Amino acid sequence: MTPETIAETVTQDFLISEVLEELQVADPFKATWLGSLSNDALEEVRALSESVSFSDQDVIYGFGQKQEYIWGIASGQVRVLVGSNEMEPALAHVHGPGTWFGSAELFLNSPGVVEHNVAGRAELVRVPYAGFRRLSKRRPEVLVALGALCALTLLLSMSAANDLLLRTGRMRLAATLLRLCGRRGIHQSNVEMDKVPASQAEISALANLSPSTASLLLKDFEARNMIELKYALTLIKNPEALAAEAEGVMPAA
Repeated sequence: MTPETIAETVTQDFLISEVLEELQVADPFKATWLGSLSNDALEEVRALSESVSFSDQDVIYGFGQKQEYIWGIASGQVRVLVGSNEMEPALAHVHGPGTWFGSAELFLNSPGVVEHNVAGRAELVRVPYAGFRRLSKRRPEVLVALGALCALTLLLSMSAANDLLLRTGRMRLAATLLRLCGRRGIHQSNVEMDKVPASQAEISALANLSPSTASLLLKDFEARNMIELKYALTLIKNPEALAAEAEGVMPAA
């Protein structure tokens, strides 16, 4: 790297961190999947938890790593990467405040099947699997709630897959942006984010578009004041207009 390139990279990283410092927050214990618990059971779950702070790009857990906790996001955003033997790890989703993850490894009794890393900084809570298992033996409603969390995660995956069937690239791109900012297909939390910490290449892949096509569409969305493009970051400025795009409503000339 040349000194100029290094300086440019440092400046870009600083600007991203500056934008992501404006954290949105939520109480993870008010998440949808915990809503069926009695107050006593919810307080027992809360008593098992501890808070953990993370910095930009910290890996909460990676592929194949042993897992011992279920995680809930109190503030910040967490990028979810998926991978297999046939492909390099790729962005699949961005979790926001109020969202929980880590239930798959609990039920499968397996190491990390995905990777979760932090965009900006974040505050999370974690509850040990061992504590959940002990509590569920005394309170079966806790196990039912965990099943609900798995179902909500499955609904998110189904929604993302369904959006790939939208008939135009413009619709798919708008739908993808809405999902990544918590405004489409999200059932765990009602916190809507105004930032998407993903590169244009990652967004284009999620919308099943070529990078060149996605770039043109993103620039058009920006020209219409729906979004603002930054380095590896998209700011959501008019989610209602994006929602109309996702439904195939033609933009005004």
